[in-house]
Amino acid sequence: SGAVTAGKLAANSVGADNIKSQSITAEKMKVDSLSSICATIGTLSTSSEGARTVIKDNLIQVYDENNVLRVRIGVW
Repeated sequence: SGAVTAGKLAANSVGADNIKSQSITAEKMKVDSLSSICATIGTLSTSSEGARTVIKDNLIQVYDENNVLRVRIGVW
């Protein structure tokens, strides 16, 4: 089928410099296990308002359904 498998690649032979932007998508991946992904995400929020958790830099904030900050963990 022409597929490239792990057995055909040397360790550390494919890096970000070798991969075309947006060429790897979830539809193209088949993995048995994926333990972690590291990324700089900016701000991650579970909702834009109401009850939500917001993670930004070194800070985690949890708001209740009335937009009241209830928990703040990290550096602010």
